[in-house]
Amino acid sequence: MFDSERLQILEHRSRWNPEKGSIGYIEAWDDGLSNNVYLKSGFLEDSEVAEWLHQTGRFVPPDWQREGTARVRLLLCERIEFRPLWFAMSRESFLQVEETLGLPSTSLAILAWAGGKQHSHLTFTQDKGVRSLESLVLTMKQPQMFQLGNLGMTGRLVKRTVEDIRITTNMNRMITDEKARINTTALLSTTLEDVVNMLRTLEWDEEYIKFLLRVNEDVRRHHGGVSSEADLELCGLIELLEAERRSIVSFTSTMRSRLDIQFNVLYNFIAQGGNNLNMQIAANAGLDSTAMKLMALVTMLFLSPTRIFSMSMFNWQVSNSSDSTGGGEPTVVPQFWIYWAVSLPLTVAIVIGWPVWWHFQKSYYETKFLRSEKENVVFEDKRHENAHGPRRRRPRQGV
Repeated sequence: MFDSERLQILEHRSRWNPEKGSIGYIEAWDDGLSNNVYLKSGFLEDSEVAEWLHQTGRFVPPDWQREGTARVRLLLCERIEFRPLWFAMSRESFLQVEETLGLPSTSLAILAWAGGKQHSHLTFTQDKGVRSLESLVLTMKQPQMFQLGNLGMTGRLVKRTVEDIRITTNMNRMITDEKARINTTALLSTTLEDVVNMLRTLEWDEEYIKFLLRVNEDVRRHHGGVSSEADLELCGLIELLEAERRSIVSFTSTMRSRLDIQFNVLYNFIAQGGNNLNMQIAANAGLDSTAMKLMALVTMLFLSPTRIFSMSMFNWQVSNSSDSTGGGEPTVVPQFWIYWAVSLPLTVAIVIGWPVWWHFQKSYYETKFLRSEKENVVFEDKRHENAHGPRRRRPRQGV
């Protein structure tokens, strides 16, 4: 009645190949007399599964074994692939196992679920008003490890690092390519919104599952004529939905955390791009500052001589007239020594005084603008010492 999920898995989402794996069995029983426990195990062919289930052919137990008071029979089937659901037996053999052992309709869905699930299925019989347990079917599926980028299973990648050139290339593009950052930010934002909506949908699913459990309990309490088999099947289906919901919530929460981490990485990339741009601007500003300092130095060197040469210490007109008439009047006035007496000491004083002035200006800047930052650091250290004690310095390790 409630086996639509089972039929879908059986028809479209499972594979059956008895030639790729093995089928085994384990049996344990006591003789009912000496309380000795006997153990038997072996392998089966796919064609022998029906004989083992019905204890016919070479699996007929002897008479003394039938008289035992306790008996355990286990059928082991190898699972071949992670996805899709793939068993080393034929589909007909599985259907016989399902019918003979009384497996619930949710067993195949539990085995196909990667998140892991445990389910119990109890059937009872009525004999003269006495209710007794007929069978107990426990279906247990351990959680499977998810693949990481189709590179391998989680456990295989714990102790080694796999380098993906595509990821490295994309990271480098994220630092320099503004368009790639915008597209990635939009994609991450859309995915994060979808994850948040999925979590909200799962919260609604939780409320709906609780509602189904309440309805089933009301029907069971007020209508005692409901078939116990249908009731067990419905309960098993609701429990399966609850297990799937918990697994999806866990996976979606993990995905949301990973998206937050990727957002942080993206913001770091953007900050690195801004820092690189600031470093380039600072380098260019440093070059400009060096050029301006060089121009200032050249100006200091030639300022005094230029000022002196602009004075009336040279008679250039007399020199031109002397060349035309053949006279020998000097161009430089006799007081030319004043130029050297003034320009040389003045140039030396400017070259020495400018670094001294710059040193005092730098000290004044550091004292005025950086003292507040140092005081804040000292205040934080004192507050940490008052709250947690003095900070411990890490010992230096020798090379």
